[in-house]
Amino acid sequence: MNWVIVGQGALGSLLAVKLQQQQQTVAVLTRANAPAEPRWLDQQCYQFSAITPAELLCSQQPSTVVAAVKAYQLDALLKQLAELPTQHQLLLSYNGMLDNEAQRLPPNCLHWVTTHGAYRDAQQLVHAGAGESWLGWQQPQLKPVPAELITTLSAALPPCHWQPEIQRQRWQKLAINCLINPFTVIHNCLNGELLGLGLEAEMLQLAGEISALAGRLDGIDLLPEQLVTAAMDVATRTAANRSSMLSDVRAGRRTEIDFLNGFVARQSAQLGLTASANQLLWQQLS
Repeated sequence: MNWVIVGQGALGSLLAVKLQQQQQTVAVLTRANAPAEPRWLDQQCYQFSAITPAELLCSQQPSTVVAAVKAYQLDALLKQLAELPTQHQLLLSYNGMLDNEAQRLPPNCLHWVTTHGAYRDAQQLVHAGAGESWLGWQQPQLKPVPAELITTLSAALPPCHWQPEIQRQRWQKLAINCLINPFTVIHNCLNGELLGLGLEAEMLQLAGEISALAGRLDGIDLLPEQLVTAAMDVATRTAANRSSMLSDVRAGRRTEIDFLNGFVARQSAQLGLTASANQLLWQQLS
């Protein structure tokens, strides 16, 4: 298979390296004809060819395009790829959710939800926590199961599961990010260091608000206690990981708080639900 990875963020770069280790053909979509930077993992250097958006749109070679990007980058990227030929397959991976997603996302894209932890230190990659991944269509009723895609992703970053109800998995991932990422910024700590801070009660309130919103918006039943347990499990398995939000704060970049706790607060307010805990974190970190 041919793969095009959008940009060279931590997760996208990790996938690019892992795919290359599986003898897959990998290119990096760069801006303004910039070359793709090398990436180091486990003391080995990996080089990638670059492809521009114009070259991708003109390519007749079928490729899987993976956009593991910040939520606030999606609109510009989707506009750029609006004319993506049908022989290419688009995978989206981003933290949080967008307002009015059904109108903003292409119906024939796939969501890639993963709990693998990674961060970047210059050109050095750190796979800070082994997790698992799920794949599903934005509109699941329209498409068959992409078996080859799942097999390849499972070999590169195992395990990868097909999830026909991917929205449920996305809500669970959103909850985990809402329960972990803001606290790593507030306490300036790695994921695993949250475990000893006695945050369970605060997390349970956040989870309760998220569960209520998921039920109202999408009819998805989530148990707050299970969301807290899942967040603690992820924090344990990614104990050495620096959350993406903490990395953004340290680098002086915009965070994704608007699409995590901010999303929960905004959507809850529109529906007349109370989300004071998520509102407080959103205000604190905005």
